[in-house]
Amino acid sequence: MNGQTTAQMLGMGKMVSTKEDSIGAVMSRREGLVQDNRVLVGLQPVNAGDPVTAGAHLFAEGAEQNTGTDLGWITSACYSPHVGSAIGLGFLADGAARMGEVIVAANPLQGETARLRVVSAHFVDPEGGRLRD
Repeated sequence: MNGQTTAQMLGMGKMVSTKEDSIGAVMSRREGLVQDNRVLVGLQPVNAGDPVTAGAHLFAEGAEQNTGTDLGWITSACYSPHVGSAIGLGFLADGAARMGEVIVAANPLQGETARLRVVSAHFVDPEGGRLRD
């Protein structure tokens, strides 16, 4: 496990407790998941009116869109009145190192692409200041 906790290996950081059992904890330690470098990130459209579509795949800007260049996928999306645009969560290769980077979400079934900025998965108050005030 290379000194990583289960939550870190799943790309969830501190969002999943490693001290308590949970549904899927045993399966999460499978070799294929442990070696995956994709981490949970927030995704926000560069143009506020653009869609963020769950299930879309993520690619570097300018990269050919195929399985060899696929960097991850969007797991969920919704409109955020706090942010003022659609937002999404997704698993992205080397996501922690890509904060602020613009990537492309491709949804070939709908014929859509959107430029998205990689942001914190917390979106609002990632440091927790509002919680502690």
